[in-house]
Amino acid sequence: MPRIAKSRGGPRGPVPKRSDQRLGHGSPSRMQTVRAPATSPIKVLEPDPAWHPLIQRWFRSLTTSGQHVFYEDSDWALAAVMAERESKNLLSPRPSAQASALFLSVQSDLLTSEGARRRLRIELQRDQPEEPPSVAIMRNYRARLGGDHAASA
Repeated sequence: MPRIAKSRGGPRGPVPKRSDQRLGHGSPSRMQTVRAPATSPIKVLEPDPAWHPLIQRWFRSLTTSGQHVFYEDSDWALAAVMAERESKNLLSPRPSAQASALFLSVQSDLLTSEGARRRLRIELQRDQPEEPPSVAIMRNYRARLGGDHAASA
């Protein structure tokens, strides 16, 4: 059976670097992925109109976020259960911090944060400019300091 990659800090440890920044022992060439067939088609649920407006917005955002391509029916069911619970919590006269903590924990399971996705080696790609912003900032900084000849260096 293939070995499943773990982050060095455990599931709640440090957020791993993006794959293009990793070198050495944690490099992608050493990681093996376990694959299984996915079901098709997936039934995406609609948010309940009775839910708190913020929870409706959160639930709708799951349908447009990049990680939704990994969701199975069970993930959508979990999201609906948690949306129902947190909606009742937010509509309550005395919301529970413990209930909200559970909701935040499940959001990590649904890959709704960059850190949660990186821990599982999932990266969402966007159309990127030709050069990274950090390179553009440094190029502009050099140009202001030393004129045009410094920008080409």
